Amino acid sequence: MSFNKELLAGTLRNGLYYSDLENAVTTTFSREREFASMQNISSINELDSCQFAVTSSSGLYIFNNTDKSLKCILRNDGATEFRSVLVDNSGSYWVSTTNGLICFDPKSDLVKKYNMYDGLPENQFNFNSAYRTSENQMFFGTYNGLISFIPEKLKSFENSIPEVSFTSYTVVGEDKTTLKSFYLDNKSAELRLKPYQTFLSLEFSTLGFTRSKDLNYQIRMVGKSLSWDQMKNNRTVTFTHLSKGWHQLEVRSVSEGLIYGPSTILNIYRQPTFWQTAYAYALYFIVLIFIFLFARREFFMRQEEKNTLALERYEKENQKTLNDQKMRFFLNISHEFRTPLTIIGGTISNIFNKFYLEKEVAKKLQTIQNTSENLNKLVNDFLDYGKLDSGFKPLELMKEPIMPFLEKTCDMFDSWADINQLVYKKNIPNSNIQGYFDPVKLERVLYNLISNAFKFNKSHGTVIVEVEIRKDSQNWLHFSVEDNGPGISDELCEDLRDYFENAKENGINDKSIGLAYTAGIVQQMGGNLSLESKLGVGTSFSVNIPLDLAINDPIIFENDLKKEPLYRSCFKI
Repeated sequence: MSFNKELLAGTLRNGLYYSDLENAVTTTFSREREFASMQNISSINELDSCQFAVTSSSGLYIFNNTDKSLKCILRNDGATEFRSVLVDNSGSYWVSTTNGLICFDPKSDLVKKYNMYDGLPENQFNFNSAYRTSENQMFFGTYNGLISFIPEKLKSFENSIPEVSFTSYTVVGEDKTTLKSFYLDNKSAELRLKPYQTFLSLEFSTLGFTRSKDLNYQIRMVGKSLSWDQMKNNRTVTFTHLSKGWHQLEVRSVSEGLIYGPSTILNIYRQPTFWQTAYAYALYFIVLIFIFLFARREFFMRQEEKNTLALERYEKENQKTLNDQKMRFFLNISHEFRTPLTIIGGTISNIFNKFYLEKEVAKKLQTIQNTSENLNKLVNDFLDYGKLDSGFKPLELMKEPIMPFLEKTCDMFDSWADINQLVYKKNIPNSNIQGYFDPVKLERVLYNLISNAFKFNKSHGTVIVEVEIRKDSQNWLHFSVEDNGPGISDELCEDLRDYFENAKENGINDKSIGLAYTAGIVQQMGGNLSLESKLGVGTSFSVNIPLDLAINDPIIFENDLKKEPLYRSCFKI
């Protein structure tokens, strides 16, 4: 259709086109998502100077020439195609289709369908075959001829659909296994069910309506849903899990899409089971009260236990903090001792290097230097003891001849033995056998054991160091430090094993921090430390350390020695 250098064209496959011939601009509406289904254009009719009615396979559209817009005002049901359209004097659209004639009132949004049941000789209409005279008489072409009518003389829309009646229902029988059907009096507005009858199937119908097959039905549960559920021409509704209590089922019939019949309401009541009654809920409430009181009592009891444990933990942490502060204080004091001891040792070394001394003076100075070195080592022992809570440094294993190293370490105590008038014997084999060991830590073990033997021995006592190599599946270094001092009682030996403390009995004084550290080093090197002692006879410490580096050697590094059982396991009493 052409107007004012503009063209509106419909196609059979590609939808509607609008073309501005002057500016050479063309719009293809089928490319827009909203009009993608608008493919087959059957007619284009001018309504006025600004609007055009367009029919297609998908519905009825209005094209507005003012803003060049397209709007769908009536869609088909998918199985019907629109063929042509006319507008009567009242503004209603008469649309011919492939399945009868449609009258659409845009003001009330009502749709009335006419087909052969209403007197039409044919339901199939031709493409773009429609005409309206000045007297408002309409002509439509069908496959079998031409029909004409005046809209005002057609039968007006009448609501003559009768009321829907419920005819029967099906529920679970008393045996609770089979279904039973019962007739329902259409005058009855109430239906009562047993607690076990959760399944319900209802049938309904419109009586006395000659075209009941053209009717559709709608249902809804009053108070639970505002919208109607479409049943189409199905006249049976089924509930598989009907809840307890009252329900209102409302049904109505629908003709021609928008003509509704009067609705019918059926009241349904399903009795609750015992556990759903008010008495059961009261019992549930009482049980919940008891559970709550019991849980509250348990909660406060557990809370009290937690508070007690928290208090004990707090006291232990305070005690540990106090112990740590004491240890830190003594460690700081020990650090202060190291400075004057280092100055003394350095000064004596300078005197030996720069001055010629008489033999007696040199011997005395040597004694002073040895004593300062021993004091320095004792300070180091105390500092090393502070490392027990933070683990040991990793072993630095070296493969060297073991006997010369042990002999050199034992010789450090010769002057001390002379000063204290002790008999000091060293039985070290002359051997060049090599083994894997940490020189610093092995020296520390030997030094601590010998110094304890010297320290707690009586005047003119005896200290014996025995060294030997033992073999089984591998080489073991075995050495013992024996003295004839006052000895240790069995009770104190047990305490020594449990707490690494030295006894304070018969001249034994001060707690041995060095022995605890020594036991840890021996355990770290994969060895063991044993103790034999008898009051009045003496004490003997024996150490066994592996010299071969095997994959399965129980060598312990760093923080593995934090646990107390590891220290205890390295002692054999």
